[in-house]
Amino acid sequence: MRRTGRLWLGTAAVALALALGAGPAAADALSDAYALVLANPTGAEANLAYAAAAEQVGEYERALAAYERVLINYPDNAAALAGLQRVRMILQPPINTFFVELGERWESNPLRLAPGFDTDAEWISFADIRFTDERTLGEAMRWRTAAWLQGEFHSENHDIHYGEIGVLTGPVHQIGTGLTVHTAAGGVASYFQDQLYFTELNGSATFRWLRDTAVQSVRLRAGYRWYGEPFVTEDGYYLDAIGNFVFADLLGDKSAILLTPWVRYSNIGGSIADFAEFPETITAPGQYTEAGVRVGIDFPAGESVTIGGGLAASWRFFDTLAAMSTEKRQDLLLQPDAFVSFNDIFGADGLDLKLAYRYQWRDSNSDESDFSSHLASVSLIYNR
Repeated sequence: MRRTGRLWLGTAAVALALALGAGPAAADALSDAYALVLANPTGAEANLAYAAAAEQVGEYERALAAYERVLINYPDNAAALAGLQRVRMILQPPINTFFVELGERWESNPLRLAPGFDTDAEWISFADIRFTDERTLGEAMRWRTAAWLQGEFHSENHDIHYGEIGVLTGPVHQIGTGLTVHTAAGGVASYFQDQLYFTELNGSATFRWLRDTAVQSVRLRAGYRWYGEPFVTEDGYYLDAIGNFVFADLLGDKSAILLTPWVRYSNIGGSIADFAEFPETITAPGQYTEAGVRVGIDFPAGESVTIGGGLAASWRFFDTLAAMSTEKRQDLLLQPDAFVSFNDIFGADGLDLKLAYRYQWRDSNSDESDFSSHLASVSLIYNR
């Protein structure tokens, strides 16, 4: 009983020393706290006091070990769980990812014209550059920033070159031991028809967790767009949600089944009155609700080759009438695709050569909006 009393008094003394501040007093508190742990290695109070003392002097590895000792014997200890989460975040090093894709794509119907129109094929050069940085700010805040630059350059239809630049930044919150939530705000600016197309501000919350070593995610997003004056599209907001679910190794080692569902509501207005003057790639018929899903599969076909493919289907229901109709417009878009990727070419880690094909087929109750197109591409991808 007297031994328990001495341990309790020692723990209280350590807490008092920590309250007095860092410096020599905090260092002495760490030494005193360690003595208490040696006297009672499985005691929650002693280990929590030692962890607090270690954090005070920046000895985060020691604090991590103390929190883990508590959780071995007391898995539901709230203070240890919170401390473990906090210290792991502090110890996590900065993470940077860099993705670049440069390629050429051939399209049989780049303007998405309806059957009966002259659909001249063309080559399109494209680029997709993305950078992500995640690091700890201060002592317990994880911060992630993503930036991207995309562009398409048409060999024939020069008036529909497209470019986009965007950024997204915000804190990463750890919820429990297996869930993170990235809340972020960002902006986008795009270029089209040789002028500013739209600017956008958006906010999002992305939930990520692990399932059988594969990262799963759900993103909720809201944004508002302002369009340039020459375009008939009106300013407005949108709301969407998208999931990315991976089922690993179900069809063999290193295989992956990918499920990507999404829903979207767009309150961005438009007009069909100028269809004869402007191709549909420039205008939008108005507000809509969309639901879609893509199911895909990737699997290795050797040590340095990956093959895969999938099918995406989306249904879009507009709030505006179909052209020359008393019914609201409805579109069904199907997109089967396939690819083969040659990985780490020329012996360079992260450098891949990708050959891809996609077929687009849209059926609409607005006959002028039916279209089909073949897309074949070759690209170099660097992902580190």
